[in-house]
Amino acid sequence: MDTKLALNKFRVEVFNGGQRGRGIRAAIALNTRPRKTLGWKTPAEALNELLQSDQTGTVATTS
Repeated sequence: MDTKLALNKFRVEVFNGGQRGRGIRAAIALNTRPRKTLGWKTPAEALNELLQSDQTGTVATTS
C-alpha cells in the first residue's frame, strides 16, 4: 500500500472527530511499515542500527 493511500485511509478517522486511540493506531501502522529508502527496514530498525553503529571519530575537531 502506498504511504499516501495509507494516510488518506486514516485521515478520516483522525481528523473527523475520531477517537485518540485511532490516531495512535494510525501512527503505529504507518511507522512500522518498511521503507524502500531505508533498505526495506522499518524506521525503528533503521534508527536502532544507526544508534548501535560505531560512530568513533565522527566529531569535528578544532585543531
